[in-house]
Amino acid sequence: MDTPKQATLTTSCHCKAIRIIFPPPTKALNECLCSICRRYGVLWAYYKPEEVQLEGEATDFYIWGDKDLEFHRCKNCGCVTHWKLADEKREGDEMAVNCRMLEKEDLEKLEIKQDPGP
Repeated sequence: MDTPKQATLTTSCHCKAIRIIFPPPTKALNECLCSICRRYGVLWAYYKPEEVQLEGEATDFYIWGDKDLEFHRCKNCGCVTHWKLADEKREGDEMAVNCRMLEKEDLEKLEIKQDPGP
């Protein structure tokens, strides 16, 4: 018999100042190898913003290039937590959670794919 999937996943930054609660990904995590993501070492799972619950302190963010993505990080420990669209009024609104912050046991259960990026 198959084990039922977990209803939500919870992750946090290293210092626990930021906590993110989100549904288990339905697709493989994206190990993006673009110039910024490979430097961050992130694994992205993509969601609509209303599917993700952010708790804790406010984050800092970095924005570059076309200025369409904000890469958010904890102000205390510097962990990259998520990205979101800079202009929230854009159609096709989505965000991504950095699943590299999951506990090892939770991360090992998820599929990962590599995307060479632009």
